[in-house]
This record gives sequence, structure tokens and C-alpha cells, in this order.
Amino acid sequence: VLRRLLRAGARPRLVAMLVLSQIPPPFRYAPLASASTKRPPDAVFSCSLAAAQEVLEPYDLFLVRLTGPYALFALRGAWPEPLPISDLDCYRGAGVWGHRAMPIETVRDWLFSSVDAALPKIWGNLSELHGPGRPFSLAL
Repeated sequence: VLRRLLRAGARPRLVAMLVLSQIPPPFRYAPLASASTKRPPDAVFSCSLAAAQEVLEPYDLFLVRLTGPYALFALRGAWPEPLPISDLDCYRGAGVWGHRAMPIETVRDWLFSSVDAALPKIWGNLSELHGPGRPFSLAL
């Protein structure tokens, strides 16, 4: 929805949105719609922070705050404070919450593991949460 709005010409100065902050940068996760499923499982209802950034950065919108599942993006130059150095810098300073389906210990393991080690773990956990026939995208 957000991508379509931006492509249609919407130019917000701020975007506040829910993200699946349990999936750390640089991993881009997004649930996908299919004919057999109307919506993703509740535990993975939104895209990851990196997936949201992929949509917003081409429109000069950058992450300024992350708290739990809430991300705030601002138009460069419209935010009165310096922007975070990087998404990972912002992520590390945020209060990321775990939940039953993705305990905080699992999230920490993904964050501090190498990309090569974390990717199959994240894929496995998301595959289990989604179950058969519920598609999703996971990329770097």
C-alpha cells in the first residue's frame, strides 16, 4: 500500500508505521498475499525495518526513531535533529521487543550472528510461523 501511494505521487514529510522489528537489518522480510490466504499470521503481520526502508529511502525518507514495533521515518531536511548514522545504529539503540513466536533471545541471536549464520535461522523460523501455503519474501 505504501509503495503504491508513493508511486502515485504522495510525498509525506513523516511516515509512522508498524514494522516487524524482530527481524534485524539488513534482512528484508515481507509477508506476501496469495489466493489461498487473506493475511499473514498475527506474529508476522508487517514487513521488517529494512524492507520498509527499501520502499522509503528512494523518496528521501529516512529512519529517525524505532521503538518496539513503531518506526518513524522523516524527509531528509525536515527533521530538526541529526539523522541516525545508519539503520543498524538506530536499531541497536531501540527497544526491540520479543514475543512468544519470536523470543528476544532469538532476535539477539539473529542480530549478533553473521549474515551467513543468521539467514537460514530466520528463514526456518519464518517458515514455521507462516506454515505451508503462506508465502513471504526474505532477502538481503
